[in-house]
Amino acid sequence: MFPFRTKLDNVHTYTIFNDNKDVVGIFGVMPFARDTSTGRIWFIASDLLDKHYLDFLRKNKRWLHFLNEHYTFVSNYIIEENQRSIKWLKWQGFDFVSKPTLVKDVKILYFYKKLQNVTKYGTQPILDEIGPQWTTEII
Repeated sequence: MFPFRTKLDNVHTYTIFNDNKDVVGIFGVMPFARDTSTGRIWFIASDLLDKHYLDFLRKNKRWLHFLNEHYTFVSNYIIEENQRSIKWLKWQGFDFVSKPTLVKDVKILYFYKKLQNVTKYGTQPILDEIGPQWTTEII
Protein backbone atom coordinates (compact mmCIF):
# COMPACT_ATOMS: atom_id res chain seq x y z
CA MET A 1 0.00 0.00 0.00
CA PHE A 2 2.97 2.31 0.49
CA PRO A 3 3.24 3.46 -3.18
CA PHE A 4 -0.38 4.58 -3.04
CA ARG A 5 -0.16 6.41 0.28
CA THR A 6 3.23 8.08 0.19
CA LYS A 7 3.64 11.82 -0.18
CA LEU A 8 7.18 11.58 -1.54
CA ASP A 9 8.08 13.24 -4.83
CA ASN A 10 8.94 11.18 -7.92
CA VAL A 11 6.42 8.36 -7.32
CA HIS A 12 5.06 6.76 -10.51
CA THR A 13 2.24 4.19 -10.46
CA TYR A 14 0.32 2.80 -13.44
CA THR A 15 -2.37 0.20 -14.09
CA ILE A 16 -2.74 -2.14 -17.07
CA PHE A 17 -6.36 -2.88 -18.05
CA ASN A 18 -7.79 -5.31 -20.57
CA ASP A 19 -10.57 -4.37 -23.01
CA ASN A 20 -13.19 -5.11 -20.33
CA LYS A 21 -11.49 -2.69 -17.90
CA ASP A 22 -10.32 -5.58 -15.71
CA VAL A 23 -6.95 -5.03 -13.99
CA VAL A 24 -4.17 -7.03 -15.64
CA GLY A 25 -1.40 -5.52 -13.51
CA ILE A 26 -0.21 -2.56 -11.46
CA PHE A 27 3.37 -1.34 -11.57
CA GLY A 28 5.57 1.55 -10.58
CA VAL A 29 8.67 2.99 -9.00
CA MET A 30 8.96 5.00 -5.82
CA PRO A 31 12.01 6.63 -4.23
CA PHE A 32 13.86 5.40 -1.19
CA ALA A 33 12.82 7.92 1.45
CA ARG A 34 14.07 11.39 0.56
CA ASP A 35 16.63 10.25 -2.01
CA THR A 36 14.54 10.67 -5.15
CA SER A 37 17.31 9.41 -7.47
CA THR A 38 17.16 5.79 -6.23
CA GLY A 39 13.92 3.89 -6.47
CA ARG A 40 12.10 0.70 -5.56
CA ILE A 41 10.59 -0.83 -8.67
CA TRP A 42 7.58 -3.12 -8.31
CA PHE A 43 4.97 -5.00 -10.33
CA ILE A 44 1.86 -6.92 -9.26
CA ALA A 45 -0.10 -8.94 -11.82
CA SER A 46 -3.48 -10.60 -11.82
CA ASP A 47 -4.11 -13.99 -13.43
CA LEU A 48 -5.14 -12.09 -16.58
CA LEU A 49 -1.46 -11.45 -17.34
CA ASP A 50 -1.20 -15.05 -18.56
CA LYS A 51 -3.76 -14.27 -21.28
CA HIS A 52 -1.90 -11.10 -22.36
CA TYR A 53 1.67 -12.23 -21.65
CA LEU A 54 3.05 -12.04 -25.22
CA ASP A 55 1.59 -8.57 -25.74
CA PHE A 56 3.03 -7.55 -22.37
CA LEU A 57 6.51 -8.83 -23.30
CA ARG A 58 6.47 -7.02 -26.65
CA LYS A 59 5.56 -3.67 -25.11
CA ASN A 60 6.99 -3.58 -21.58
CA LYS A 61 10.47 -2.29 -22.44
CA ARG A 62 9.05 1.16 -23.30
CA TRP A 63 7.21 1.65 -20.01
CA LEU A 64 10.15 0.26 -18.06
CA HIS A 65 12.42 2.77 -19.80
CA PHE A 66 9.97 5.55 -18.90
CA LEU A 67 9.96 4.52 -15.23
CA ASN A 68 13.74 4.12 -15.11
CA GLU A 69 14.54 7.51 -16.56
CA HIS A 70 13.30 9.14 -13.36
CA TYR A 71 16.04 7.38 -11.35
CA THR A 72 19.74 6.55 -11.47
CA PHE A 73 19.38 3.26 -9.56
CA VAL A 74 16.37 0.96 -9.03
CA SER A 75 16.06 -2.20 -6.95
CA ASN A 76 13.79 -4.42 -4.89
CA TYR A 77 13.40 -7.95 -3.53
CA ILE A 78 11.73 -11.03 -4.99
CA ILE A 79 10.90 -14.48 -3.62
CA GLU A 80 13.40 -17.00 -5.02
CA GLU A 81 10.68 -19.44 -6.06
CA ASN A 82 9.19 -16.86 -8.45
CA GLN A 83 11.40 -18.05 -11.32
CA ARG A 84 9.20 -16.69 -14.11
CA SER A 85 9.52 -13.13 -12.80
CA ILE A 86 13.24 -13.58 -12.12
CA LYS A 87 13.74 -14.68 -15.72
CA TRP A 88 11.80 -11.61 -16.92
CA LEU A 89 13.84 -9.27 -14.68
CA LYS A 90 17.11 -10.73 -15.99
CA TRP A 91 15.81 -10.25 -19.55
CA GLN A 92 15.20 -6.61 -18.60
CA GLY A 93 18.85 -6.25 -17.54
CA PHE A 94 18.55 -6.49 -13.77
CA ASP A 95 21.36 -8.05 -11.73
CA PHE A 96 20.82 -10.28 -8.69
CA VAL A 97 22.80 -11.00 -5.56
CA SER A 98 24.30 -14.49 -5.66
CA LYS A 99 22.86 -15.77 -2.38
CA PRO A 100 19.27 -15.42 -1.15
CA THR A 101 18.38 -13.95 2.22
CA LEU A 102 16.21 -16.05 4.49
CA VAL A 103 13.22 -14.16 5.93
CA LYS A 104 10.80 -16.24 8.03
CA ASP A 105 11.89 -19.41 6.18
CA VAL A 106 11.36 -17.79 2.76
CA LYS A 107 14.31 -17.21 0.42
CA ILE A 108 14.33 -13.75 -1.15
CA LEU A 109 16.72 -12.26 -3.69
CA TYR A 110 17.80 -8.65 -4.01
CA PHE A 111 17.78 -7.38 -7.59
CA TYR A 112 19.04 -4.04 -8.90
CA LYS A 113 19.90 -2.01 -11.96
CA LYS A 114 22.24 0.96 -12.28
CA LEU A 115 20.84 3.09 -15.04
CA GLN A 116 23.06 4.57 -17.72
CA ASN A 117 22.39 7.67 -19.81
CA VAL A 118 19.39 8.73 -17.82
CA THR A 119 17.64 11.64 -19.51
CA LYS A 120 15.32 13.04 -16.91
CA TYR A 121 11.70 13.05 -18.11
CA GLY A 122 12.56 12.61 -21.80
CA THR A 123 9.96 9.94 -22.64
CA GLN A 124 6.26 10.50 -22.29
CA PRO A 125 3.81 7.63 -21.69
CA ILE A 126 1.57 6.86 -24.65
CA LEU A 127 -1.99 5.65 -24.29
CA ASP A 128 -2.51 2.05 -25.44
CA GLU A 129 1.26 1.41 -25.35
CA ILE A 130 1.08 -1.39 -22.82
CA GLY A 131 -1.41 -3.95 -23.97
CA PRO A 132 -4.17 -4.24 -23.93
CA GLN A 133 -4.42 -0.71 -22.47
CA TRP A 134 -2.02 1.61 -20.65
CA THR A 135 -3.43 4.86 -19.38
CA THR A 136 -2.18 7.76 -17.35
CA GLU A 137 -5.65 9.27 -17.04
CA ILE A 138 -7.83 9.07 -13.96
CA ILE A 139 -10.93 7.08 -14.82
